Amino acid sequence: MDISKLNRLKTGRTGRLVVSASTRVRWDDGKLLISSSGSKDALSTTDARLLQVLHAFAAPRLPREVEDELRQFGQGFLFTSIVALWQIDALVADDEEESDAMQDADEHAPGDAFTADDALAERSNTTAQSYAQSIARLVRTIACDLAGFGADAHRFDPAHGRRLSLVARLGDVERTLSGVASELEERRAPHLASQLSKLQLSGASRGLRLNLGSGDARLEGWVNIDLAPAELSMHLGWGLPFADASVEYLYISHVLEHMYKEEARDLLAESRRVLAPAGVVRVVVPDLEKCLRAYAAGDADFFETRRKFWPRSSRLSTTPLEFILKNAGAGIKPGRFWGHKHGYDFQTLAHDLRRAGFTRVERSEYMKSPHAPLLIDDAAKTTDLKFRDSHFSLFVEASK
Repeated sequence: MDISKLNRLKTGRTGRLVVSASTRVRWDDGKLLISSSGSKDALSTTDARLLQVLHAFAAPRLPREVEDELRQFGQGFLFTSIVALWQIDALVADDEEESDAMQDADEHAPGDAFTADDALAERSNTTAQSYAQSIARLVRTIACDLAGFGADAHRFDPAHGRRLSLVARLGDVERTLSGVASELEERRAPHLASQLSKLQLSGASRGLRLNLGSGDARLEGWVNIDLAPAELSMHLGWGLPFADASVEYLYISHVLEHMYKEEARDLLAESRRVLAPAGVVRVVVPDLEKCLRAYAAGDADFFETRRKFWPRSSRLSTTPLEFILKNAGAGIKPGRFWGHKHGYDFQTLAHDLRRAGFTRVERSEYMKSPHAPLLIDDAAKTTDLKFRDSHFSLFVEASK
């Protein structure tokens, strides 16, 4: 048993836990088997009470809340059960699931027929993403071990009487993952072509308006682009499937901070490529300069206001500095798709825009633009949040 996790439970230093999306439960020869793709171990038991413990964490909860609910089981049983489930990744920390940031997989357009095949595909995608995140975490662990052992990791192992075939085995894994990546990449073009056809768009389309990372803020008359399900579902790292100089306006609100620095720069370069000579891109990101100024001034009210607007994010950051670092992308875990990867102030964002080829870069404000089509900040609630008279977001417009 993981003693450190048990001690964290006993001392109340555990955050909310939730059932992992990749948790599997089955019966085998009269025994209950609980496993997860995040761990090579499984839990085998004849005690069906573990199902009740697992069910208690169907939504994110603190262990003490479950302890109050299932007090009839006794603290000893509950603690050992929670640790056992946590140890095999059947339970994970709430911040690893990030369920509130994910699109609802059951969201479909009115009138769409949702078939059994659709349901299977949805579930398969959730499981595949869980596998991918687990692989990313394992890669980090293996890389650390290889660095720690150095050449000793590849020497003759007396305990096993053989030399570990790490290079060959990792080579096999690399080739397998390369094959998966190639297959997915080959499917991008037909996936996009099918959607563009339904939207009556083609390579000849001009005067477009693109809403990148649209989320729930779907704009009428714009091409709303985001992860599935979206009007045009894709990953923005694929590149924009539009011709040079075909776009009149681009709106990129609260997207760049969720991308690594080079990914964000690539997206800005793509945005310039598709933008018409007289076109404009409007970018909105969290303004870290305001956070830093509030930190330097010791403005506790600023961070308390943010805590009320973003209780989930704040719960994972106990001090103002932790909040700033988290929003700047520090400490992001391997395999975490969601969460911030980078932070911006005006100077940094302006630098990246100019590096992408934009020549005119100007600071803007909420719902203020000389271009009427870009007066759309009120489409999403996040952009309107503010402290006193200052919005938490940074608004910038740029053109060629």
